[in-house]
Amino acid sequence: MTALIVGGLGGIGRALVARLKNEAPHLTVLQSSSDGRENTIALNLLSDDSVDAAAQHVEQLFGKDKGLRLVVNCTGMLHTESNGPERSIRDIDIEFLRQNLELHTLGWARLVKSVSPMLIKTVRYNMINLFWKFLILFYIK
Repeated sequence: MTALIVGGLGGIGRALVARLKNEAPHLTVLQSSSDGRENTIALNLLSDDSVDAAAQHVEQLFGKDKGLRLVVNCTGMLHTESNGPERSIRDIDIEFLRQNLELHTLGWARLVKSVSPMLIKTVRYNMINLFWKFLILFYIK
């Protein structure tokens, strides 16, 4: 079986990948990355084309019938070089907030749309979205 960990090279994602590999060594874990490391796929949640291409790549590697057992989105953007974490309401930058919402909500929607046909339907929770302070579990029927 296969798990796709989006953001698997960040702090939370890296810890999750290590735990999955330890607990289920038979599980193939793919991580999203653009640096070409082993068991990684290029994926940009801000691009429909990138998400669709990544989903097609997963399907080519493992086949649609084998399916994904688990998809976890660990991407996050708390700050950038020009925008730090807001310390007060006055610090909110609407454009930066718009970028965060694009990544954390629409990026997740793109991912769900592209990979849900490959998910194993007998698993209770097979899509997890970790962002900001929320944990969202999805069961795709």
